[in-house]
Amino acid sequence: MNFSRRLHWLLAATCVLMLGPGNQSLFAQNSLPATIIQAQQLSAQDKTTIDGFIDAQVARLQSSDPEQVALGRSLLAEQFGLGSSPAFITYYSQAIAQRVAPLLVPDGPLMTRLNIAIVSAKLSDASLVTVLKAGADDPSPAVRYWIAKAVGAAAKNDRISQQQQQDV
Repeated sequence: MNFSRRLHWLLAATCVLMLGPGNQSLFAQNSLPATIIQAQQLSAQDKTTIDGFIDAQVARLQSSDPEQVALGRSLLAEQFGLGSSPAFITYYSQAIAQRVAPLLVPDGPLMTRLNIAIVSAKLSDASLVTVLKAGADDPSPAVRYWIAKAVGAAAKNDRISQQQQQDV
């Protein structure tokens, strides 16, 4: 087993250990509870649960296994379409953006950067702008394409202002 694969499995094991047994069933379900997604106000515990879920999916995005990457991307995106409350969307978008924007570095794995760009089309408001700025100058045309699609979708749905569009 090569070094990067060992490192990946060590990171995954560390995540499982840090999340503890109480959250393992949540991640096995591959979604957040509807009570959190639809909550009009998020408690500190809700935010911790959301953060743990996002961390698990972002770890999948960084995997060298294409199936895990696709699963992480899908699971991050699916949470937006389940009757999500504005409070959930705002927190969830910001939390994703904080974790993925730093991964959009030109020398990072293309599969990771591309899937982050795809997920970014679902983000809202200023959190979207953070990710878009990070990926707008990516050396890969595929990443820039998905970043441009995200800008277009956000502009169409009034999720970002004209000034924010120009900033990207």
